[in-house]
Amino acid sequence: MTAETLGIAAGVLQAVAYIIYVINVVQVVRAECRPNGMTWLVWSYGTRVRLIIEWAVGAPISILILPAVCSRGSLVVAGYGFARRAC
Repeated sequence: MTAETLGIAAGVLQAVAYIIYVINVVQVVRAECRPNGMTWLVWSYGTRVRLIIEWAVGAPISILILPAVCSRGSLVVAGYGFARRAC
């Protein structure tokens, strides 16, 4: 397996994990337990900084996929947490 294939696989696996997590969050909210929006926002901007740095130094797309997915997924969960007033 090449490094490019592994990078793409990591991004896809992370996207699947966020989808599963968001589905579970919907179930958890029904039980009055909510994700903390601020915590997830920190994860989002932390991975966004990493994405920007790696992009600036010319990292290939296979490397950029994982932090991009993490940043976007964390932002979605943060938005959900804030919308449910769980921060």
